[in-house]
Amino acid sequence: MGKHSIFWIDQITLGLMNQQDIAQHLRQKFPLLSQSGDIVQNIAAHSKSMDLATGQVLLHTGDTINYIPFLVSGIIKVARTDDDGHEMLLYYIHPGESCAFTLSASLKREKSKIKAIVQMPSTVVLLPAEVNWQLARQYPVWYDFVLDAYGKRFEELLGLVEEIGFKHLDQRLETYLREKFKMGATLFIHLSHQEIADDLGTARVVISRMLKQLENRGMVELMRGKIKNKGLM
Repeated sequence: MGKHSIFWIDQITLGLMNQQDIAQHLRQKFPLLSQSGDIVQNIAAHSKSMDLATGQVLLHTGDTINYIPFLVSGIIKVARTDDDGHEMLLYYIHPGESCAFTLSASLKREKSKIKAIVQMPSTVVLLPAEVNWQLARQYPVWYDFVLDAYGKRFEELLGLVEEIGFKHLDQRLETYLREKFKMGATLFIHLSHQEIADDLGTARVVISRMLKQLENRGMVELMRGKIKNKGLM
């Protein structure tokens, strides 16, 4: 994709699922939308699906919002970036969720304020952004869906503020690592010290020192390019 995300591209050739398959996945993963009329079929009629590889960027800060993502499988990280390219983790999008910031920017016709990066192989259903307005006018449940997305992210961002304001960095690091191990359902996570530092908004040397402390306590084992869970429960 070069330096651009898939949302930047005006036209993309996808076609990995047919309309009925998309509708079935939406009903299974997004039950709120299934409660009202034919909105799921309407979304499916306008959407396409796409399989995404780990590390692929869906959205860069400043991109035009061409698509609304509905995550069917996998995990996507949403981060805030500064002018120097530093990233800070905001939250993760899980199956059955969309991106509140993307929904908001689409409705306001604004550029993206976040970056979205695939954390593990994922499948997304992509709804053209202009259909967002049609759904809002035609289906009251669409507002419920958008507000529900806002509510979940607001709670997560409040949690992030509480962690930054009231927890020591070593506690935040342990929470972060537990979540990473849980998401991957594995004893190993493939992350550099710099990636962890970026997600937690601190310096690499600080993370390296804290990881060494965790290793000395027998909670993790540090390996080249990866970390093994030995005692983080």
